[in-house]
Amino acid sequence: MKGDTIPDQHHVARLCDNKHIDGGFIQATAFMLRSGEESLSVNWLEFLNCSCRESEIDELRNTYSRKLKLGAKAKIAVLTVGEVREKALTESPDRQILKSSMIPNTEQ
Repeated sequence: MKGDTIPDQHHVARLCDNKHIDGGFIQATAFMLRSGEESLSVNWLEFLNCSCRESEIDELRNTYSRKLKLGAKAKIAVLTVGEVREKALTESPDRQILKSSMIPNTEQ
């Protein structure tokens, strides 16, 4: 629930629209905060409690399609929380320490 910590071994997914895809590959710009944003919008896959990754992705596609107009080339990036936290800490210019707390979208 709100404020729960997402375990490092769990996964989050982010919808990446066409403008952040080049040659079929998701670009780093898909993970940058927009002006005025304080956090990145992702979905906690294990929170969905589905039987497999394919079911989780199907569930997300259904949720996204009800709320958004998805471009034909839009992709869903799946990331391991711990790997993202480690990359940000070791490779970002400011050695960013990412929090992994979840604020669930109550509209789902």
